Amino acid sequence: MIKKVFFNLILSMFIFSSVFITRCSQENSLLNLDGLSGQNQEDNLQENHSGPMEGQEETSGTDSSEKDSLLVVIDAGHGGIDPGCSDNGAVEKDIALDIALKLRDILREENINIYMIREKDEFVDHVKRIEIANEKNAALFLSIHCDWYDDASIGGTQTLYYPSKALKKGNLDEIEYASIIQEELMKSIETNDRKINDRTDLAVLKFAKMPSVIVEMGFLSNKKDVELLKTDEFRLKAATALAEGIKRSLSAITE
Repeated sequence: MIKKVFFNLILSMFIFSSVFITRCSQENSLLNLDGLSGQNQEDNLQENHSGPMEGQEETSGTDSSEKDSLLVVIDAGHGGIDPGCSDNGAVEKDIALDIALKLRDILREENINIYMIREKDEFVDHVKRIEIANEKNAALFLSIHCDWYDDASIGGTQTLYYPSKALKKGNLDEIEYASIIQEELMKSIETNDRKINDRTDLAVLKFAKMPSVIVEMGFLSNKKDVELLKTDEFRLKAATALAEGIKRSLSAITE
């Protein structure tokens, strides 16, 4: 117990100290804000969050135990005092939230059981995001972000996953989950396909106990991507594609 509390304290201190750093480096940004490198203690993250945060409700389209067991946690990256990356007149936290809310509405119409990490511009620390998904025994975790890079010519959409966990939910593993999400996005949006990529330094992937992905919708450093990301049409297309990917992934779990 002491070991768990100590680990949680160290993780919280690391995230608090780094949360004010703007996410503006492809190689270092996600580590600074979303990850804790050098730790191999997946089972030591204390699960002490016991329900929805204040002002939030779990969204369920059915009361059946089978459907309730397939909960999808949607995480709009950053928020509140943590803006994420900003460039070319666009702010990551705002884009992520808008796409997440559109995704929420689509999934509700499909009677898919979801939980939203945030539904407004508020700060939620990364320890709590992981704890919520794990405590709720979610079937899937999806986090929405944007990227940034020094070379403004670099652009496109990629889906990140944590390798080598061999973690499956039913018949779905993380590589298949990431592949499905990326495939659906590339059917619908007009960004470059940056494929799926494994990352070992991202806490929200590393410590999740279910198939989990981070979707980098586009680069705020790339003017072409930003022109798309700023439009409601693109965001709705992205949300619709993510919804299709989630539905396919849920079906794969129960095949």
